[in-house]
Amino acid sequence: MSIQKLVNTGERRGGFNEAPEGWEEITEKEFVQSDFFIYTWEAFEFKQLNKLADGTHLEGPMLPVKLFWMNDGTGYGISSDYWKGKIRFFRFGCRHDYRGMGVEECRERGISHFGRCYHVSECRKCGYVHAVDSSG
Repeated sequence: MSIQKLVNTGERRGGFNEAPEGWEEITEKEFVQSDFFIYTWEAFEFKQLNKLADGTHLEGPMLPVKLFWMNDGTGYGISSDYWKGKIRFFRFGCRHDYRGMGVEECRERGISHFGRCYHVSECRKCGYVHAVDSSG
């Protein structure tokens, strides 16, 4: 599923003032060491959150947050508190648990696999398929 479809249709991204699935606060260190700085985000949106994806309401006032969507449906949120001079960091989406897929399985399922240095993996949780050419 393309990230643009997720953002445009609202599928798995939460409602108007709702956090995306898998929403959790992370530390500054976790954010700095995340793939946010390795890969380019593919979509961006601003929300003022007041509840989680399961309908649980957040405590306190609405949380203004900029969401950065990665190509695999995961992403990061950054929220600033102007008056306190503080920044909070969040992650969302699946915490992928990948398993490798061989050439034969990919062929059977209609997934491109070019052999040797081409690696295809599928998340056991959400089904996202990730492919990497490591031939350099």
